[in-house]
Amino acid sequence: MNKSVKCITVILALISSCVATAANTISLNNDTVAVNQLGELQVHGNLTRHQGQNDVYIITDDIRRGKQTAGELLREINGITYDPRDQSVSYLGSQNLVILVDSILKNEEFIKSMNPGKFSRITVVNNPGGKYLGYDALINFVTSPVYQGIDTYESAIVHISPNNRNGEGHDLKWNNDRVNFCYTRDKLNIEIDVNYSWYTQGMTFYEDIQFPLNGVAQTMQNRKDSNPSNIQYENRLTGGLGLDYTINPNHSVSLLWRIVPSTTRNTNSYSYLLEKVSEPTKLVDYASSRILKNNLRNTFGAYYRGKLSQWQIDADITYTVQNWDDNRFVSRSDGYRLSNLRHFRQDYFWGGVSANREFCDGRWFLSLSSYVMSADITDYLQHTNTKLSKNSITDNTTVATLQFQPLNNFSMSATIGSYVYHNNAGPVTTNAIKPRLATNLFWRPNKDILLRASYSMTPSLPSAGTTVDYGNYQDSLIYLAGNPALAPNVFHQVGFNANLWRVFTVYAGFNMNTNAIVPISKARPTPDGTPYVFQQYQNISTKNWSFGLNINKKWNNGLEIYSNISLVNMEARYRELHRQKLSPSGMATLYYFNQKLSGLAFIQYILVSAATVSPQRIGYGYYDTVTIGIDKLLFNNKLTLSLYYNAPLHIANGETHSDFFSPAYNSVSYGNNQFRSDNFLVIKAQFRFNSGFKVRKYNRSVYDL
Repeated sequence: MNKSVKCITVILALISSCVATAANTISLNNDTVAVNQLGELQVHGNLTRHQGQNDVYIITDDIRRGKQTAGELLREINGITYDPRDQSVSYLGSQNLVILVDSILKNEEFIKSMNPGKFSRITVVNNPGGKYLGYDALINFVTSPVYQGIDTYESAIVHISPNNRNGEGHDLKWNNDRVNFCYTRDKLNIEIDVNYSWYTQGMTFYEDIQFPLNGVAQTMQNRKDSNPSNIQYENRLTGGLGLDYTINPNHSVSLLWRIVPSTTRNTNSYSYLLEKVSEPTKLVDYASSRILKNNLRNTFGAYYRGKLSQWQIDADITYTVQNWDDNRFVSRSDGYRLSNLRHFRQDYFWGGVSANREFCDGRWFLSLSSYVMSADITDYLQHTNTKLSKNSITDNTTVATLQFQPLNNFSMSATIGSYVYHNNAGPVTTNAIKPRLATNLFWRPNKDILLRASYSMTPSLPSAGTTVDYGNYQDSLIYLAGNPALAPNVFHQVGFNANLWRVFTVYAGFNMNTNAIVPISKARPTPDGTPYVFQQYQNISTKNWSFGLNINKKWNNGLEIYSNISLVNMEARYRELHRQKLSPSGMATLYYFNQKLSGLAFIQYILVSAATVSPQRIGYGYYDTVTIGIDKLLFNNKLTLSLYYNAPLHIANGETHSDFFSPAYNSVSYGNNQFRSDNFLVIKAQFRFNSGFKVRKYNRSVYDL
């Protein structure tokens, strides 16, 4: 199924007072100048500093101008692509990012909605270490030490897909409402965030299926564009409460609670011609649905950041409990019925500590960290409460990072550690011990060229549900089973990027996963000898290489351009099965901000590749969008009204395909849903109210970069 473009870029990292990531400390001194304006930071010299894996961006009033949210600040950062339509971000084409506030992991959407006036700088860490080893980038928003007051933010976003493009009765495609409140004074910060959203999305993909061992073929029949074969629906409420307290300049604590109730429904409805050996062809009506309801997730977290002697300490603990019902139904007009009603519970614990310090006037940096994860996943049969399976997974990651910076423009770091994995699934127990390795090089030969190279080896546990010792029929001839014997993922990644004149970033990478996990289809007989499709999750190997160019340029006349172009080659292998696909993609956005009119306009083009590969499946095709948008700021920038429009202009033909081949099951899927985005409208209103207290005179840092 097509994946809509998500340019998710974000990468920020630890601040010098508390670094939760290995090899990521920057010292910015000259703590001399008094600042007495709310959220104000005085800066001398360059607004950007590059050191090792870190890029530090100072946020000034000029940078904040015309921006309503913290997410919009990310447009100023080299390598980051920010999509104004849905606030998604990516860094050098990667969505494998983590976003923090003052080194604390919080809801990403909440962070991006925060007041840009709260932040003094943003730190981006390339290939972070410590507990965030394995991410391509980390973004850390650092709050201003003198910001005090009350800040509220309300937003309402509506997506409209006119003329039944999203299906009859579904012109209103998506609605997202958010309210958050923040109170900051002296040592205390309180945050409340409530977000309610729902969406309905209609798509049609035609699929022709063959079961060659059973002599069965299915050919899906054409249908009206206004009557899509697949409809996805989600209704979600997110509530969060956070508290930060500074005990003294060397110690602070934070508490977090988040609750998320949701309902998700995925339905398919279509007709197909059924052909069986020695039987007449007939028309069959098919309907299936998967409903996740009574889905409730509660998360509790506690965090400590402090300094003991010369060591910066970061400790945290998180506990999540989630319960949900998973209901699957299949019905056909030939009389076949399937009903599978199950209940799941997951208990998830994660916690650990990291410590780091500098030596020899900052030339050497050492970081030590150890984190433990424990998860119990239990699968019950509804109504009888019969336990079908239980997984108990435990892993531990312990790493040490040493960074050496002999020169101001050159540094290197090395990380070594271990990853221990244990999975108990009924009668099957799986244990694994893997190394964790990483190295990074940074060199800035002159002020116009910045070079980075990196390597990492990152094991990770299989995703929930893939390791259960239980399975179930997906249809009359397809059975899907878990695999308790799955080995952990082992992800190797090599990367290089060069930033030129603070405008162009050229990047290249190669990654290999020796234990990626996908379902593999085989043929098995039933007790009476009838063949059926047996699908089970297996470890496979994948290899990908990529090249890309990112452009980030801003002119004094209010024009800005952001662009990212990439070429990716994907490869997957399982025993003798092998698939490979080369795929380009890209986006470009041109902004114009007029300060006198307090307005911003942009035009954006995005080309999306539908390429996917697995040992038995290959997907290909392209679709694109052209978006024109206007933001108008009113009432001294407190209110922002936005209107975005998808023009019916295309370069790509919009056709996408997905072909699957196996001994017992073959499928050819195809469709063109590009037209569904034509004349698409996004209407958005954002209101921010803040009231600052009279702020005492603070002697805070002036950053001479």
